[in-house]
Amino acid sequence: MDSLFYSCMAMIEHETSLVCGLLVEKCHDTGARLLLISLYEDTKKHANIMKAISQSLGQAYPPPAARCEAEIGQACEESLSHMRSIRERLQNGMSLSEAVKSMLDHEKVVGEEYLTQMHLKVRLLEERDTALRRILRDIAADEERHVELLKLVMDSISR
Repeated sequence: MDSLFYSCMAMIEHETSLVCGLLVEKCHDTGARLLLISLYEDTKKHANIMKAISQSLGQAYPPPAARCEAEIGQACEESLSHMRSIRERLQNGMSLSEAVKSMLDHEKVVGEEYLTQMHLKVRLLEERDTALRRILRDIAADEERHVELLKLVMDSISR
């Protein structure tokens, strides 16, 4: 069975970028909006990079959800479901602070498994592909930074 790892990661990042785009639209606080734009641009970039990697490796996109859960674990389906739920609730009037809090809570639970998967993939590539290893390390570092950005957004909009 060929791996769909990068295709699955691209789908998670794409769903997250859709939520971040809605957060930017809803945000009226200048500082928080700038942080959310940074987050949005990062997640959009990650989705595009992961999709390009998956295509270069001949992986199908979008991948079947069942395959993603088999490869990445339950965190994949949880992330997708959670992001889709936040997006739908934002479109139906969910407050910005509620959405950011929901993303933060989710990141604390699922984000760790996501990062573990990224770091595991980096270790597997340790000697084979320096370019891919570097890209994954950069994305993993961005993901860790995203939690801090969300906390700053919460602080900014809570004032």
